[in-house]
Amino acid sequence: DIFTGKSSPRFLIRLDWTNVLRGEEYPLLTHKFEYVPVASILNAVRVGADGVVVSHLLGYGDEIEANSFRNLNKVIRDSYNEGLPVFAHFCPFGPGISEERFDIAVEMGVSMEFEAGVDAIFVPEVKGQTYENIRKFCSIPLFVWIKDKGITVNALLESINCGIKGFVFGKDFFVNRKALDHLLKLVKEFDEQDFKK
Repeated sequence: DIFTGKSSPRFLIRLDWTNVLRGEEYPLLTHKFEYVPVASILNAVRVGADGVVVSHLLGYGDEIEANSFRNLNKVIRDSYNEGLPVFAHFCPFGPGISEERFDIAVEMGVSMEFEAGVDAIFVPEVKGQTYENIRKFCSIPLFVWIKDKGITVNALLESINCGIKGFVFGKDFFVNRKALDHLLKLVKEFDEQDFKK
């Protein structure tokens, strides 16, 4: 019953696997970047998913970038017949992306995903101006994938003011043992905000 009703959580399934998102806490070193599609739209439909998540990797070399974007496009085409929304998880964290060009890379990647036809995008944390730049050409919902373990309510509110629709707290956030306490504090402070102003 947890997934029934108008206000229930949505059941999203990730259709691929990659080792590029392993954090420093992972016990084994990553010697080679890997990306593997592991499921299809039809698999997601059979288990009752409400939508699917597919990674789009950038900065990890031509082969892995091409494979991830090719799979994203295939999933989008397959989703037309089944009516499942496709969420792109954009990950421009490879060694080929410099810190100085990170925000530019995010704008470019979101543009590619938007033009490919995804229904929504999980974007990394960037400057507020970058979100505003993206909203000028991207009309689909954007959700920020939170990695910053010290994220504040003010930072969340700034993102919303720039057109962000929501937030995803992934495994990077929950590495810290106090992460759940911090998240509950964020939710409490967020609920206290007066959005009528």
